[in-house]
Amino acid sequence: MKDITAINKEPQAGRNRIFFVAAHVAVWLFFFLWPWLLFHGETPGFERFYFRYLIFPCLSVIAFYINYFRWIPKYFFEHRTVRFVWMNLILIVAGIAVIQYWHHGVVDMVFGIPARRPPGNGFRWFFIFQNFINLFMVVVVALVLRLSRRWYKAEIDRQALANQKNLAELKNLKSQLHPHFLFNTLNNIYALIEIEPAQAQTAVYDLGNLLRYVLKESERERVPLQDETAFIKNYIGLMKLRLSSKTSLKVELPDKESIQGFSVPPLLFINLIENAFKHGIGQGKSEIEIRLLPDKVQKRLIFTCRNTTFEGKETEENPLLKQDTGVGLPNLEKRLEYIYGENCRFKTEVSEGIYTASLDLPLETE
Repeated sequence: MKDITAINKEPQAGRNRIFFVAAHVAVWLFFFLWPWLLFHGETPGFERFYFRYLIFPCLSVIAFYINYFRWIPKYFFEHRTVRFVWMNLILIVAGIAVIQYWHHGVVDMVFGIPARRPPGNGFRWFFIFQNFINLFMVVVVALVLRLSRRWYKAEIDRQALANQKNLAELKNLKSQLHPHFLFNTLNNIYALIEIEPAQAQTAVYDLGNLLRYVLKESERERVPLQDETAFIKNYIGLMKLRLSSKTSLKVELPDKESIQGFSVPPLLFINLIENAFKHGIGQGKSEIEIRLLPDKVQKRLIFTCRNTTFEGKETEENPLLKQDTGVGLPNLEKRLEYIYGENCRFKTEVSEGIYTASLDLPLETE
């Protein structure tokens, strides 16, 4: 089975990188251009005001990305918090000094007009404190976004690990189909040997053809529905060799043309059909009914299997059946859960000596 998480990993990573770059570019463009978009042409001395403003987004870019890509992973995530705090304090203080020099040195030099100074030192310290808070918030935003990214990556890794575990479990369940299928089929051939030895030889040959399908297709994630239907038909043909006139067999399978282009997981129905022949044949009259019907309108695939039950048949008629591995139905239930989740319905019931197993699945294309 192909690892779906591995198939999707690279394209998903590429899409994430494109979104990351686009989002950052968009935010920083807005950060740099919002005064121009709102006040240009309406505020006297706008050029001087905007030139003064530009130093803050430039310093914000430096503070943000040096934290996001370097200091947060190297210091904060490595539990070197004190060093992380001190380095950011130094960065912020240096940034405030650059802002002060820019406002009171570079701007005056470029425009040649001294800025009107606010009276007293109180206003200067207010602006220094304001710049400190602004740069501190840039660091906080970088930390929050990096923590969010780390949590998101951890969650993706956790889900990928869970998917890989489920895929491994599903592969293990499918591998159990081989001995289980072989064991039940040999049980049926064993019962045939005493009745028709010649037919038993033919059955062994036909079994070889069925096993080739089992070994070849069971490793695939999905197989064409027409191939699976042909396999079911051939298996039923093999099991019919041991039926007597006391057993009524009714089979309704879709024709090849009506299901072309649809697919199913391999060997999904065989356990139920095996059990029908295993438990539905006894010394008295019995019936076995197998139906597989695609509903193209509702896009569902309906499988129904009914058989007469005979209590004590296993011990009286065939001692080999005492050794049933018991993995059939639990295996099927786990496979259905892994593959379809809640998008399928599996039900078994016994009523008036008739055992019924019904399976309702999505009808999916190849």
